[in-house]
Amino acid sequence: MIFYTTKHYERNHIIMYKIYHILFYNTMIITAVIALFTTDCATICSTKLKVGATT
Repeated sequence: MIFYTTKHYERNHIIMYKIYHILFYNTMIITAVIALFTTDCATICSTKLKVGATT
């Protein structure tokens, strides 16, 4: 039983480590993507507003 729980804990620890590793290394990429998406959205929204205002 102790052996099983130890193995179980190790597996969970590895999974958590992998998740944190991915999150840590992708934070900058995710932030950049979000920033690009928001700027694109703002540009599209302002363009639509300008078009809507003119027509």
